[in-house]
Amino acid sequence: MLRRIYTEPPFVHTCARLTPPPPGLEKERDFYFDKLRDVEVLLQAHQEKSGGNDPLIDNVFKVLYATSDDKISVTDNGELVGGKQEMEKQEMEEVEAAPPIMMEGGEAVLA
Repeated sequence: MLRRIYTEPPFVHTCARLTPPPPGLEKERDFYFDKLRDVEVLLQAHQEKSGGNDPLIDNVFKVLYATSDDKISVTDNGELVGGKQEMEKQEMEEVEAAPPIMMEGGEAVLA
């Protein structure tokens, strides 16, 4: 008869997930969240005063509101990379690089 030997009981992983976060972690999270919220309010107020024509503020909002799926990053030169604009630009380049389509007798034919 074979016996399984467990190095750790199965409940050890469950207990590890239920342990509280280290002291100070929630306080630090709240501190940085409040800072980001303050920056957001300042930018919104400035945007309203300037009429919404400031590209720097628009870019900061794009970074603040980007989701992980947007994959927006900022280069060392301060330029935005990724996101919907980058995808739209790539799509346009692909469309421009595609061979033209000619219509002959109601059917599309690659030129």
